[in-house]
Amino acid sequence: MGFYGVISNNTLAIENSNVKNNNATQYIFTGISVQEGDYMIVSTSPSPPEPSGLRAGNIASVDEITGRGDDSGSNTFIYSTAYMIPFSGTTLVDVPSIYMFDGREHYFREALLEDSKGNPVFAVPIEPQDMQYNKSHSFQLMLPQNGSINYYFYYMPSDT
Repeated sequence: MGFYGVISNNTLAIENSNVKNNNATQYIFTGISVQEGDYMIVSTSPSPPEPSGLRAGNIASVDEITGRGDDSGSNTFIYSTAYMIPFSGTTLVDVPSIYMFDGREHYFREALLEDSKGNPVFAVPIEPQDMQYNKSHSFQLMLPQNGSINYYFYYMPSDT
């Protein structure tokens, strides 16, 4: 599943694009105040992950959801990068990552993390979209899908 989100005027709009089923859903959240270093966190857990408990994720946890085919975690999270987790002050190394091109000469990045219980956690930095005026911020992410999994979205400000 692919998601694209824009934060503008303290409102977060997330659109889900399910390419395989050719449908889209939009979610709206208000009262969002964006700062540099904020993240969108997505987890399979209904409780927000503790920032200090996050660590580099295990690609096998994504393969368990998707299987080992073309859309598997092994074929998607092909980069290994370092992530500074601003809300905990921790730098994680060897984090499975993907980079998604948005078609406007910009890449969004997504990290595969896990919480202290081993649940997969996907982290995406919120980035300025209109650099000249700093009016809106955006993010893009992909999540593994098997039809029975629930995801929970959390907005994590950098000062948490």
